[in-house]
Amino acid sequence: MTLFSVIFLDGPCAHDTRKIEMGAQVDPTVACGGAIYVYRGSEPPAPGVPFTGPLFYAESGGPYDNSIERIKGERDVYRAWGNLRTALRSTSSKELRRVETARRRIRRAVR
Repeated sequence: MTLFSVIFLDGPCAHDTRKIEMGAQVDPTVACGGAIYVYRGSEPPAPGVPFTGPLFYAESGGPYDNSIERIKGERDVYRAWGNLRTALRSTSSKELRRVETARRRIRRAVR
């Protein structure tokens, strides 16, 4: 086992540097702070040295994770969906109040 210096780029452990024991190969994923991090790369090794540190890890699915191919316009779709949900949430409470008021008015008229 070899002790590597690991820098987390984002997520709950952003900008933390930790010493982590790994085998001969670099672990493709590491857990920290309840999040899964994927290997992003390392500093180039010096001549004659097989591996230098630090190793960089990015949160899986985060902005620095290059292992997932991003869909063009994905952020715009999520923003539009959020705006739609906000609009529906704000109008639905008004509609509920309007229906409740109408129901009360009808009950009073029927008495």
